Amino acid sequence: MQCSAEQIFIGPSTEHLLEQVFYLLDYPKVTLEDPGYPTVKNVLERLKIPYDTAPVEFDGINIETVKQLNNKLTHITPSHQFPSGAVMSLNKRIRLLNAMSERNGYLIEDDYDSEFRYTGRPLSSLQGLDHNDRTIYMNTFSKSIYPSLRVAVMILPPELAEKYYESGLSCNVSRQMQHIVARFIDDGYLVRHINRVRKFYGDKMEKIVAELGSRYPDIEISGEHTGMHFVLKVPGADLRSEAEKHKIICMSAYSLEENFNDTVLVGIGGKSADEIVGILDGFLEEV
Repeated sequence: MQCSAEQIFIGPSTEHLLEQVFYLLDYPKVTLEDPGYPTVKNVLERLKIPYDTAPVEFDGINIETVKQLNNKLTHITPSHQFPSGAVMSLNKRIRLLNAMSERNGYLIEDDYDSEFRYTGRPLSSLQGLDHNDRTIYMNTFSKSIYPSLRVAVMILPPELAEKYYESGLSCNVSRQMQHIVARFIDDGYLVRHINRVRKFYGDKMEKIVAELGSRYPDIEISGEHTGMHFVLKVPGADLRSEAEKHKIICMSAYSLEENFNDTVLVGIGGKSADEIVGILDGFLEEV
């Protein structure tokens, strides 16, 4: 990250921070990923803010569509796109930053589970690559510590940070909780905790994917190298009714298009590897 302490703002959730950004930018029209994170749509619809969508490719959002739409604000999840699992390439990150700079637009970079990258080097955030102050960075401690903590962080470009202070907006997180999290970070506990959890979930992900790959050679799995979910595709099949029956989320639920009926999302957080494979066995045998 490239920022000063004065650019860092705290809130109880990314939804709360999103609302503050929309206020600072006078409720602009927004470009969203498709398929994309439903919470952002819910916030926009509640605030009656119009939005367009741009398709997600294998390496992130379609930049030409973003350029054509030319909206002031674009929301992306580049490190592990939700829900497709796509990781935005370095080339595309730079091209997207250049496009925002040329149009005086802003990116919201939601880095919601980037800590959990299981292979390769850590990815550079767009905020860290951005030399023109066009990126608004957001993250939360919900996955890296625990969900009920209710602490999220936002880094604003200097111009928007000034506007934030002038506007009188507040963070709504107690100072006591902020001090607890700060101490947890300063004393090195957060890094050690993330390293342990990353190893645990990395091993779990590897076991699940290996088991499924050996049993069902015709399925396609992607997005397994980062984050707390992966994507499972059965080419040519309509999985919606069986997914609903087995309480598995079909990716078409997150899209305005009808292109994802053959794809489901599989979370790895709540159950053991054997339990997850067992659930998927029952699901895939009925497809």
